[in-house]
Formats: sequence, C-alpha cells, structure tokens
Amino acid sequence: LRRKILHVQKPFSALLNDDLEIHINKKPTKIKLNQKLKTALNVMKKKLIWDLPVVDKNNVLIGMLHLHPVVKALIKK
Repeated sequence: LRRKILHVQKPFSALLNDDLEIHINKKPTKIKLNQKLKTALNVMKKKLIWDLPVVDKNNVLIGMLHLHPVVKALIKK
C-alpha cells in the first residue's frame, strides 16, 4: 500500500476509490433468503469464501452468513 501511494501521487481517498472500481465484483456470489444452510455451506466450500451475502427476492441485501456460525448450526442439528 505504501509503495502504491508513493507511486501514484494522488489523495489517499481517490486511490482507494479508483482501486475499488478496478477490483469490484459486479456479480457477487450470494444466496436467497429461503435457501438452506447446507446450500450456503456448499456454495462457500465451492467458492472458497468465508462470508456469503443473503438477499431477498428483489436482490436486496438482508444480511451476511459467516462460515463458522453456519458450520456450528449444522453440527448442532
């Protein structure tokens, strides 16, 4: 990060905003609110991710699932 700031020579906030636009994922992995925890776990395993957005039928973010609580909930069943 330090090298990038020194190399680019622009305000720190502009640097972060520019990089965000370059690296943003316009089609993030997500699951619908009515899907099962096992489905969420399988998606996380397949995509090698720890956090998974949960959206409603209108694709509005409802919350986030984190890997550890999902695994704990499935083990307790």
